[in-house]
Amino acid sequence: MKYFVSIILISLFFSCATDVCNQRTAWPAQAGFYKISSLGKDSVVTADSLSLWGLNNDSLIYTNLNKKTIEFPLAIANSSSTFVFKIKSKYDTITVYHTNTPYLISKQCGYGYQQEIDSVVYTQHLFTKITWKVPQADKNDKENIQIYY
Repeated sequence: MKYFVSIILISLFFSCATDVCNQRTAWPAQAGFYKISSLGKDSVVTADSLSLWGLNNDSLIYTNLNKKTIEFPLAIANSSSTFVFKIKSKYDTITVYHTNTPYLISKQCGYGYQQEIDSVVYTQHLFTKITWKVPQADKNDKENIQIYY
């Protein structure tokens, strides 16, 4: 009888293991840095000594990096996300307005968010133009925003 109870307990333990949820619930937006060319073909450039902060959450995302592209998280609790960019000794602020649409990933993982960029507002101390080509911030690893300076 002892063996029978042990076998039942062991089989219940292994059959009730929960699935591990390792799926992301939101994807960061991606931005690239560009210079406007007089020849009509814009060129990708490296942002020297780039530092980036998220406003309203006081989080430092990057500090003193030299990058051509960056990723930054869009807020899921708000419909806008504001970031402060510092390149060399100049600062600019970018506010990204976006729509957050929840979707069910699974019972174990809960909900995730699809985020679509609606508009971008920015200061012009450093940046000359900002455009967005791909509004959907998702796992397709595509550049959403182009920053010209």
